[in-house]
Amino acid sequence: MRLQPQLYVDTSGNPLGEPTFERVDFFDFESIELTSTVQDFRDISKVFTDYSKTFNVPASRTNNKIFRHYYNSSIIDGFDARIKQKAEIHINGILFRTGYLRLTKSLISSGKAKSYSVTFFGSLTNLSNVIGDDKLSDLTSLDIYNHE
Repeated sequence: MRLQPQLYVDTSGNPLGEPTFERVDFFDFESIELTSTVQDFRDISKVFTDYSKTFNVPASRTNNKIFRHYYNSSIIDGFDARIKQKAEIHINGILFRTGYLRLTKSLISSGKAKSYSVTFFGSLTNLSNVIGDDKLSDLTSLDIYNHE
């Protein structure tokens, strides 16, 4: 059985709202190489999640719509590559990972895009981003476990 990855990217334009996913086209020869890692489990602020090597997707009609012609800076309200977009990786139609996609560059030839380079990051890129500056003592919901 051959594993077929599918990549879906949020095209709603609102990273805090309800996502609207669209499927990204792939080159026939391109694959997603995903790495799962924990950098240092003794330091909770340095726990990282899945990430991929940068991979290329074609500048097809579908991908140009998703990335809103990122390479053309004259388009108003185009794709903002500074913001990671919500994304999902499915394998043979089954959800495999949720996370974020970062568009890193586009390859231009004769004034037209040929491909986009993207990188996938898992949902929890850095645990300190979720926890912030909070301390266990700040969690009031744990007060029910206090004993005299």
